[in-house]
Amino acid sequence: MLQIMVSETPKAGNKAGAIVRLLALVPPLIVAVFSLLIGLGIPGVTTWFWPDPDTNLVEAVWLNDGARVRALAIRGESLNVALPVRPELLEDDAPSPMTPLEAAVRSTSTDMLALALELGARATPDEAVRLQCLAMTVGSSEAAELVGRAFGVATGSCDR
Repeated sequence: MLQIMVSETPKAGNKAGAIVRLLALVPPLIVAVFSLLIGLGIPGVTTWFWPDPDTNLVEAVWLNDGARVRALAIRGESLNVALPVRPELLEDDAPSPMTPLEAAVRSTSTDMLALALELGARATPDEAVRLQCLAMTVGSSEAAELVGRAFGVATGSCDR
């Protein structure tokens, strides 16, 4: 015959084990509560974890912050308006204000340029030629090519 032996643990051990199990539940409960609050979009909690940056659309392009560019565009910020850039962000002789397209070209970020175009940034024919020439001046032939394709600017338009 097989006998199963059950050992009894002292009552003090049960109390200590219960405390340890209770303490082990605290971190997952905290994570669950904060996840719920963030999921519900409770403003105090979401801004505590992700404070709203004070960058505008042009500054976000200049800083190569694609997520912020998308978020601002979704909120309705115009991709065709020249906005000021804080002086501490600018380098050399970059002008302020500038458009998101100009910020992308000046920062030589073809990713930001492509994103701005994808989100609906537009330029007049004269502005497109100026952007293509600017891209060549700052040494970004890829940006110049992208501007040329997006707005139908002929290569060599800067020579005029």
